[in-house]
Amino acid sequence: LNPGTVTPVPFPAPINTNMQEDNPHLERISASNLILLFDNHYETGGSGDTHITYSISNDNGTSWSTPTIIATGTINDYTEDLSGHLYMDSANNWWLYFVSSRDGQVEIWRIQHSNNNIIDDFDNWNTTSIEKVIATGSVTGNIGTIEGVGEPSLTTNGDLHFVVVYCKNQSEQTAFDGCDIDPWIATKI
Repeated sequence: LNPGTVTPVPFPAPINTNMQEDNPHLERISASNLILLFDNHYETGGSGDTHITYSISNDNGTSWSTPTIIATGTINDYTEDLSGHLYMDSANNWWLYFVSSRDGQVEIWRIQHSNNNIIDDFDNWNTTSIEKVIATGSVTGNIGTIEGVGEPSLTTNGDLHFVVVYCKNQSEQTAFDGCDIDPWIATKI
């Protein structure tokens, strides 16, 4: 609904802390169940790691569970796993799309939930289903490189929206024109 004249307020504790919460994604699962995914920067006392964290509300957002870092043996096993986005496909399977530097580059990955009971069993992700969705590479014509892709979000139709960071080759860069960040879309076929 359009908030109209409602004054925005931060999420209540325990969501907002004195740490850095970033890149929120709110998913309505049912009439009263919500899942909030967000990046938790420096949750380990300033280590510099960023991990995907979730909190669940069973009362339409009035109260929230204590934020929990997803721990599956696959997700958040790396210094940078972030920008989580939930998506239900046409077969009613839940997927978590996220950004990871697990291969040395910032790229978009996805993993399927094991049993689709994400309210009561959120951490149960099928570790054999993990796959890279969007990778980095060269820009057409060899004029530069794609340095990273990120911030995935999907429409209900399955179109993937994301950002691309691409840079010209060093010899082509100027003081004011070297790298660019643009939104892209990969439409579902």
